[in-house]
Amino acid sequence: MTNEAMTLCGGVAYRENSLLQRALRDARAAHVMSPTTDILRNWAGRSLLGLPLLGE
Repeated sequence: MTNEAMTLCGGVAYRENSLLQRALRDARAAHVMSPTTDILRNWAGRSLLGLPLLGE
């Protein structure tokens, strides 16, 4: 949705203090930085079994 809004607004949306620019940055950061549900499920299982999280 944010990508479409950025396309509609063009270069104005890329201004430094633009709400769209901030929304796009936050949405992409959340997507890239958050672990997948498979990884979270793996971590939870290892934690319950007392195993190391990184599978040594």
